[in-house]
Amino acid sequence: MISTIMRSSIERLTRNWTIKRKLPQSFNSAPIYVSPSAGLSYLCKSFEKIDQDLLRFCKNHIKPDKVVWDIGANIGLFSVAAANVVGAEGKVFAFEPDPWLVQLLRKTAIIQPKSAAGIDVIPLGVAGTCGLRQFGLANRSRATNFLEGYGQSNSGGAREWTTIYCIDLEWAYQNLPPADVIKIDVEGAEIELLEAGRAALTKWQPIVYVEVSRLHRKQATDLLHGMGYTLYDGSDQTSPPVPVAEATFNTIAIAK
Repeated sequence: MISTIMRSSIERLTRNWTIKRKLPQSFNSAPIYVSPSAGLSYLCKSFEKIDQDLLRFCKNHIKPDKVVWDIGANIGLFSVAAANVVGAEGKVFAFEPDPWLVQLLRKTAIIQPKSAAGIDVIPLGVAGTCGLRQFGLANRSRATNFLEGYGQSNSGGAREWTTIYCIDLEWAYQNLPPADVIKIDVEGAEIELLEAGRAALTKWQPIVYVEVSRLHRKQATDLLHGMGYTLYDGSDQTSPPVPVAEATFNTIAIAK
């Protein structure tokens, strides 16, 4: 077990490393650039064991030729997996406001096989309003970067603040091909994002995979139910999955 102090030291020393790895065979062994700056697990763990719930969701709920939005893309694990599921006739949009991660995502996007969808990397945040926001680059993993006013203890606070531009879901639906599937991982800002996107989500009813913080689960439940969604636990491996009464950490929302 790596101690917290040792983990922090390793992350600082290796912050700018990038390494090319491959996703599991079920995703065409697609190449992806990773960095310990975005999480040590990407460096040393088998991709068969990383974000298993997310990859299982990708396999079970994304179909060929669809449009996928990855909100809070980080290194692009979900973007790359989705691109290799939807295929060349589909499209993936990866939203990521961290400039360092954006360049990593773009390096990954250009090395995807021809059979995969194009990954359009959009260097913006997605939140409750369109405009400038303060964005904290986490002391720990970049996977825990956060908008000002949010963030959780696992970020270790911000080592640097930067100004980013955010859009909301309404703007995105007006200006991009409508998403069939949306993944949302915004470190505590999910409620303002969902509230602002209520009209768009109610109209288009994409399948949604959203990470919900413990403090926001009742609000997320009420919002998603109000938009006509049935909720499932993204960690549930039963087939068929059983609906849940309240949002979970990894919530899957499917229109009734």
